[in-house]
Amino acid sequence: MVVFRLTEEEYAALREACRSRGGRNLSDFTRSELLAILQSESMAALVQKRFRDLELKLDDAVAQLTELLAQGSADRRHSQAGGNSRNGLTP
Repeated sequence: MVVFRLTEEEYAALREACRSRGGRNLSDFTRSELLAILQSESMAALVQKRFRDLELKLDDAVAQLTELLAQGSADRRHSQAGGNSRNGLTP
């Protein structure tokens, strides 16, 4: 059992929310709303963790791609320099 105090304004707002959303009674409504919030926060934390994991994987992939592109560019420059000298085209 959980007990907490509300101001008159908070109690009135809670009663109105219960009525407007078709709550069976104030206790059931409050319980279901509280559990829904807890569940949504858990889901939000899970989604946030998944996005963080994906972001790390994406960062790794970008780093690898950058390294491969740099390596390929260096290999092309080396091939062109070597190819030109073999053809007698160097200045």
